[in-house]
Amino acid sequence: MRNKTFSLQIWDISGQERFRTSSPSPFRGARGVIVVYDITDEVSWGNVQKWLQEIDRYANTDICKMLVGNKCDLYNERKVTTKEAQKFASEMNFEFIETSAKCATNVEEAFFKITSN
Repeated sequence: MRNKTFSLQIWDISGQERFRTSSPSPFRGARGVIVVYDITDEVSWGNVQKWLQEIDRYANTDICKMLVGNKCDLYNERKVTTKEAQKFASEMNFEFIETSAKCATNVEEAFFKITSN
């Protein structure tokens, strides 16, 4: 997959409520979705379930889904364990990876994973 060219349209809706309640457009027609949560924030982790409901409601049933735990560089501040997130992702049939946008850890790998499915 690393030698193929892909065109990605990325919608960063950043937890914006207006997308959750009024517009299915970010999900309609999408072939993949990446749900990102902050490993240091339990509220962010709790919101994952709400976003999954919206994805299930508006997206195609065969959409590729990935769960990404961000800020893995802040391991001393972790509130959501890797094991907990891996278990959840496995139960939901999601790909899973932890990243650090700050340190660029696994960011490219997340996109490689989502495009390889």
